[in-house]
Amino acid sequence: MSTLKKLGVQMGGRAIGTLAETPGGEIYFDYDAQWLADGFSLSPYFSR
Repeated sequence: MSTLKKLGVQMGGRAIGTLAETPGGEIYFDYDAQWLADGFSLSPYFSR
């Protein structure tokens, strides 16, 4: 059985996003919508 593995990422009790690994071994990060609305980028490669 193939399962998508997920890990919720938080800072100070606030949701930042979800880190996921696909059954094929690819890793993805998806920012939480509320974090994008008023948080800040954690990546040096992403800017608003």
